[in-house]
Amino acid sequence: MSFPDADNDSVADSVDNCILIYNPDQADADLNGIGNECDVYVCGDANIDGTANVADAVYLINYVFKSGLASSPYKAGDANCDGSANVGDVVYLISYIFRGGSAPCCP
Repeated sequence: MSFPDADNDSVADSVDNCILIYNPDQADADLNGIGNECDVYVCGDANIDGTANVADAVYLINYVFKSGLASSPYKAGDANCDGSANVGDVVYLISYIFRGGSAPCCP
């Protein structure tokens, strides 16, 4: 007997935390019941307050230099889409906010 598996990740839709997007590890960093791959977020919004602004740069500085909390989902803090949230994302956000640089991207 087989069970429906819309995203072919070998996890039955009835227990899959992200039914339409392939996520076999079922990672859910913020424990909200929605898989990381399906979490909705604003690109560059590290503190998850709904907008990318200077508070996100401060949040990332705290994360990088003071062992603060990572963004959840983690990819929300990756403003420059290099695969990790780091000081490069702080610089990217500052350039975007104060100098009209490129908008944060979504990994």
